[in-house]
Amino acid sequence: MTFGISKLSIIPGRKEPSDKSENITQVLFGEHYTVLSESDNGKWIEIKLAHDKYRCWIDKKQHTALNQAQFEELEAMERPRTLDLLGIAKDKSIDNYFNLPLGSQLPFFDNGHFEIGLSSFEFKGTLAVPDKRNLIPYAHLFLNAPYLWGGRTPFGIDCSGFSQMCYKLIGIQIPRDAYQQIEIGTEVNDLESSEAGDLVFFENDQKRITHVGILINQEEVIHASGRVRIEKIDFRGIYNVEMKGYSHNLAGIRRVL
Repeated sequence: MTFGISKLSIIPGRKEPSDKSENITQVLFGEHYTVLSESDNGKWIEIKLAHDKYRCWIDKKQHTALNQAQFEELEAMERPRTLDLLGIAKDKSIDNYFNLPLGSQLPFFDNGHFEIGLSSFEFKGTLAVPDKRNLIPYAHLFLNAPYLWGGRTPFGIDCSGFSQMCYKLIGIQIPRDAYQQIEIGTEVNDLESSEAGDLVFFENDQKRITHVGILINQEEVIHASGRVRIEKIDFRGIYNVEMKGYSHNLAGIRRVL
């Protein structure tokens, strides 16, 4: 078995081993993974991300190898998350700089320095504080980020990527997709019993979970729909002021914190 880590700002995670395949997630700087297989032409590798067990294909040229000991050590340690919209890390071995989008991980971090493979980096930016009280303030950092299927950054994000990243910033790992996220935590019976930070889920006409947001309070939700926005919510769902109607049908509420 082989292992790897992202040494790039953002690696597209594709559904199939092809440049034309849809982007289903993104691998951010410092996120590590297990290599599951390789495409017949040797150009692509299928990976399973360590933080959420999500599977996708990435271009083999974007892969940075880890040995098993490094992978296991990473699994056992805290990995700080960056809080800057776009942070900078200096690779001291080649005197070069790397961009770190919000929520990047810093492996083997110690006193402003971290390591990836054989490279040693210096980081002077801001780190997220893993405190549940920061969940809503951190969610506001993504406001007006454009919706992007498979996205996980302020430069483009989908609904479940948004909820996952907000929780990641406070040190809590949740699954990648909305239909997976509704299976975690404990059920909240109704909005009157809800609290800030609860995950709120929505369904389509076929009763499939297709959307997720984070409650700011019992009357407001922050979510990614067109862009990351704050909207009104009630027992029916999300009310969109611009369209003067309900855009999403409420299906359930879960408490993770």
